[in-house]
Amino acid sequence: LLSSQLFFPTYPSQQEETKPLIEYIASHKLPDDAIYVYRFTVPAFQYYTRANPLNYVPLAFNHPDSINQLTSLAQPGRVWLIFSHTSDVDKQPILDYMDTQAQKIDEQNTDGASLYLYSY
Repeated sequence: LLSSQLFFPTYPSQQEETKPLIEYIASHKLPDDAIYVYRFTVPAFQYYTRANPLNYVPLAFNHPDSINQLTSLAQPGRVWLIFSHTSDVDKQPILDYMDTQAQKIDEQNTDGASLYLYSY
């Protein structure tokens, strides 16, 4: 535990409650919605959607590449972003970018995880 605190001193939570957020996406998603999954959230996303898979795009490894990816894939419609196993240092630049490009229409938070819905 001590070694993880050395590498991630501001790591937000020891527990990430992604399941309720993934269930929220599944129950509120429209057919043409895009789902972007933060890189460290992918295993949980795959696990909780294994019975009813949802198409998703994994976000790139770092936030500059994630922003480039969102820019190149942007199209009119709705975009979900789900995060866990992250700190604001990684997440906030992506959200700041999205706030300049689209309207945030929903936000859900659980212990250690967050979900955002934007509309272009």
